[in-house]
Amino acid sequence: MERKNYLGIYFSQISATVVLLSPRTGGYHLDCCFSKSVQTDEQQDVPSLAALITEDCAQRSVNPSDIAVALDCVMFTQHSMHSEFKDHRQIAQTIKYDAEEAISVDSSDLAVSFEIIGSNESGSQLTVYAARKKLLSEILTDLQNNNLDPVVIEPDVASLSRFTHNHFEEFRDSTAIFAVFSERCCYLMIPSKTQHAAKSRAFLISPSQNKNQLLTREILLTLAAAGPGESISKLRIAQNGDGVDCEQLSRNTGLETKMVRLTEAANADPGELIDCKDSAGFAIAYGAAAGLLSKTPKVDFREDFSPYLGKKLLIEKSLKLLSVTVTVLLLTVGLYMQLRLFKTNQYISRLRGKLLHQYSSVMLGEKLPKKEQPTSKIKRELVRIQKIKAGQITAEGEESVSALLSYILETLNNTPKTVNLNIDSISISPKNITISGDTNIRQSTIKLIRTVDEHSSLKTSRFNYEQKNNRDEFHLTVIPTSEK
Repeated sequence: MERKNYLGIYFSQISATVVLLSPRTGGYHLDCCFSKSVQTDEQQDVPSLAALITEDCAQRSVNPSDIAVALDCVMFTQHSMHSEFKDHRQIAQTIKYDAEEAISVDSSDLAVSFEIIGSNESGSQLTVYAARKKLLSEILTDLQNNNLDPVVIEPDVASLSRFTHNHFEEFRDSTAIFAVFSERCCYLMIPSKTQHAAKSRAFLISPSQNKNQLLTREILLTLAAAGPGESISKLRIAQNGDGVDCEQLSRNTGLETKMVRLTEAANADPGELIDCKDSAGFAIAYGAAAGLLSKTPKVDFREDFSPYLGKKLLIEKSLKLLSVTVTVLLLTVGLYMQLRLFKTNQYISRLRGKLLHQYSSVMLGEKLPKKEQPTSKIKRELVRIQKIKAGQITAEGEESVSALLSYILETLNNTPKTVNLNIDSISISPKNITISGDTNIRQSTIKLIRTVDEHSSLKTSRFNYEQKNNRDEFHLTVIPTSEK
């Protein structure tokens, strides 16, 4: 079974950091990490960031299962807003109109995403992110043209907050504020004591700016806004170079201040980080990739302006392939059954021809009967032949004189005793028998006639009777049942 892996891309205007993760028991494994950058030069065509990423992935034989993109903070704006709803779905249905009113920008030009950072009886406190659809479309088109179709496009602060939550226990325990410096930005993350998302902020910095003064001001404002009930007692700082004095910050803010290393927290192999220039970019790309395995709602710009259809298209493609396969299978089965039917019909036709020949030979040229089975007709013919041999009928089919006489005597013996029968004469010919006599009453004569008709080989052809001398005289003509 092919191992799944997930690609996270931290995407800025001129650079990108890429991290490939594969899931492991209890966490993730860093498969590779690299950074790419472009310099704008009007004199020559420069490959896009997406093209450079695809080229490097091909060289490293990277074939990710899914891709996530984290946008640099200069590509979107961040706002603090309030919603009267608590349910995520209800907020999603109304947030765009609320953002339009708060930002004073036509919502049709913006892709909006949000995360809930707190809630109370009056509704929810939100962090809302807004980015220009045109910019996002250009980035997405560039990525897709280079075979990189991201499942989600989210703000970099959301990815960095996820990384911090996954790798620092102090952040999960809501005891430490984290400040992360990149080359151009400072990210400030305030943990949440509830199940809601952490508060995250990002602001640009210049190389000449005093980092201590910046952090002191921003952290004191954050602590004042948080209120006395918060349990924050620590400050953790991650940076590439120098510029931060932990002792001075600790005195200024009253927080226990320490430096941390993001790559060490992720247990990253130093050999995999040779091509990665920025530890903050590494953490953001790492958090974006890790979010692909998270079941919590995503802060996804793409959901608003161009929902991901990759899995849907893959399912549709699989269904099409399955339908073609099933169609071919059904056609094959149908052709097989047709061939079987054709062969069976041929076999039946040969058997019918053979039966017709044999039946015609046995029955002296007769055709196969249409209203009965040939075996029934042959059995009746066999019985007829046996009767001819026994002398019961002639070869032409009529009943013999001895057989008729035997039948008549059998019938007269079976006449009910209540019939007072006198026989005057019996005249026998090859075709019929004439019986004359009398009975005591008319009903007895009728019983006699009925007895003759009930015999399987006899049938009354004509009869007459009349009352004379207190007796019912009769004259019966009896024929074999085969007589027409």
